[in-house]
Amino acid sequence: ISTLRSHHLDLSGKDHNGRNAISWACSGGHHTVVEYLIKYDRKGADEEDVDGWTPLAWALDKDTPKTVGALLASGLVNINRKDAGGRTPLVWAAMYGYVDIVRMLMKVEGIKMDSAALRQATIYGHEDVMRVLQGLDN
Repeated sequence: ISTLRSHHLDLSGKDHNGRNAISWACSGGHHTVVEYLIKYDRKGADEEDVDGWTPLAWALDKDTPKTVGALLASGLVNINRKDAGGRTPLVWAAMYGYVDIVRMLMKVEGIKMDSAALRQATIYGHEDVMRVLQGLDN
């Protein structure tokens, strides 16, 4: 009974794949939940799971601009972090053709323009993303 009445919840806990609550909220596109969780578990905003995926990677995978925005607004995300293959979030967004997310990422202070992002946008024919990366689209 005391467990049922407890209001303590471990927001920093991880499952067997090393994923925390923020990671799961990002993969579901639940931006308001992400904002809430970051408020109470700041370190979880940029933690990698066992596969090296961060909450930002999960948000990118699901093309959820509002969730990406919540992570970026926290100021807790390493925007230039490379995955095991050497790809940054900007490269992934360019490769997927997520123009709105590319615009968001390009506005983050400290973002490093990676030539691989433009290369991926070109390979996959994402002309709108190419324009953003080249500064031709406001």
